[in-house]
Amino acid sequence: MNNKIIIASLAIALSAGACQSKTEKESTPSEILESTSASHTSTLIGHKAEIQFPEMKATIEYTSTDTLHWSTVGENGAVNEGDEKMSYKALGEDLHFLNWIEQDGFTVSQIINTKTGEVTAFWSYDGADHKRESQFVTGTFRLID
Repeated sequence: MNNKIIIASLAIALSAGACQSKTEKESTPSEILESTSASHTSTLIGHKAEIQFPEMKATIEYTSTDTLHWSTVGENGAVNEGDEKMSYKALGEDLHFLNWIEQDGFTVSQIINTKTGEVTAFWSYDGADHKRESQFVTGTFRLID
């Protein structure tokens, strides 16, 4: 009798576990769809975004895993743009690390949190006295495509 109770209990537990696993598997595609169609995404590749920094507004198109197109509009209205080879690594579902060197030597490193919309960037560039200068800046990130 005790063996029948133990076997029945195990069968119920295994059945419940199988149902739960199936439910979790079925919810995964909708979670991915929600993630990519919402304000954040698990990848930046194939998307276009705006980043607002204190000094400028940047529009960036992440064209492939190793290239991007950027354009900026400065406080004075000056427009710059370029196509760059980049290094990209997804640090998690919502965290992304990017680095690129622009043709004039301006170097950009960014950590983007697509869930919170926060960007932390490190810029390195030639200063007025031709010595290398750098600064950290923060901005806000928004997907536009």
